[in-house]
Amino acid sequence: MKNKGIDISKFIQPFIQTATERISNLEQAFLKLEKEASQTLIEQALRQAHTLKGEARMLGLVEISDIAHSMETLLQEIRDKKKKTTDVIEELFKKLENIRTLLNQVGKKETKEEVKTSSQETIRIKTDLLEKMGNLALETVLNLKQIEKNNAYFRQLVKKEIELKRQWDNLSQLLPIEEANAFKQKLIFFLENLKTIWLRYENSMTYQSPLTEELFLQSVASRMIPLSTIFNLYIRQIRDMAKELKKEVDFEVSGGEIEVDRTIVDALNEPLIHLLRNALDHGIESPSERQKKGKPKTGKILLKATQQKGKIVIEIEDDGRGIDLNKVKKIALKQGVIWKEEKIDKEIPLDVMEILSQSGFTTRDKVTKFSGRGVGLDVVKKVVEHLNGSWHIISEPDKGTKIILELPASVALLPVILVKTNNQLFAIPSKWVEEIIEIKLEEVTRLQNREVIKV
Repeated sequence: MKNKGIDISKFIQPFIQTATERISNLEQAFLKLEKEASQTLIEQALRQAHTLKGEARMLGLVEISDIAHSMETLLQEIRDKKKKTTDVIEELFKKLENIRTLLNQVGKKETKEEVKTSSQETIRIKTDLLEKMGNLALETVLNLKQIEKNNAYFRQLVKKEIELKRQWDNLSQLLPIEEANAFKQKLIFFLENLKTIWLRYENSMTYQSPLTEELFLQSVASRMIPLSTIFNLYIRQIRDMAKELKKEVDFEVSGGEIEVDRTIVDALNEPLIHLLRNALDHGIESPSERQKKGKPKTGKILLKATQQKGKIVIEIEDDGRGIDLNKVKKIALKQGVIWKEEKIDKEIPLDVMEILSQSGFTTRDKVTKFSGRGVGLDVVKKVVEHLNGSWHIISEPDKGTKIILELPASVALLPVILVKTNNQLFAIPSKWVEEIIEIKLEEVTRLQNREVIKV
């Protein structure tokens, strides 16, 4: 792509990435403006739209520039009290979607492979982290080379020491005293050398251990991205879905700043969408139904993330109708599922959770755009189990439902203990190892034609 004789293709991908972030910022601003049209928010949105317009114009992306300009005009009219936010908010959202579509088209034209430009597909690694990792990797390699060198010399000395000891044992009784003493001094000299090399080896290993640990920690840090990467996407989705369902809801998000392994963030996106849809579609009642129950006509949904002892805890909570266990029981029995008669308090028992998360199980009589196919909780269960996490449900009739997911913060790198046997190397996760003991050959005995040890 050229603009006035200048090849600007190298600027397209950075622009797409920056523009995607600007669109995300504008979307968050519009969502807040819909609730409260503060001058500060309007000015922030105007700056984003104005900058986007200029950047697109410089690259010859006229359509994007024109849409950003029209967005800027609408925002100015809101600022100058010429139009109400409620009158133009839908138009602003539509313009954002149009820009997203155009950005995707631009990306596909510029590369042979499809360029994914959604915020969850964009990854940035801090340059200081890369620099740290590079320096640590270099130190680690140099130290490992020194260890290898020491090891080679150490092995030679061990062989010599063994040979000298064998000769000493054979000849000490036969040699004259002077020759025996000379041979003994030679043996002592080799043993001293052996001790020096061993100390050098120990020092190298002492230095290597923190190096390796630091490199491990920096590698983990480079993969961490904030949960807001996906959390912010749901605000708009819940808003649009609530409008379609003719429901009123306040959607609150907290803990988006917490950083989690990118693998987990990617895996969590689908189950969280299902859980939020369930909360809005199954949980939150219509405004009239809520008022009949004496509830505020506006429902509440909370998406919250916290860190607890190396784990990430994600809660999805609503103040809706709760899970109708009688209906669940009726459908379960109809489908031939065994139902244990037991008193159910607030927390849903595991066997009932198994029923709820069975593929195809649904309490809906008919399929709608948002639910009724019985795949939501099935997806949640599979993803949580795949990530070695756990989940449970707390629900009260007419008070609401809370679903809690507990997940590891990182799964990409796992501390392991290496074990070699019969020339095969095995990696055992450290968390599965309770104790490492040294077994001497004389401690091995035979019992019923098998080798055994007493621990």
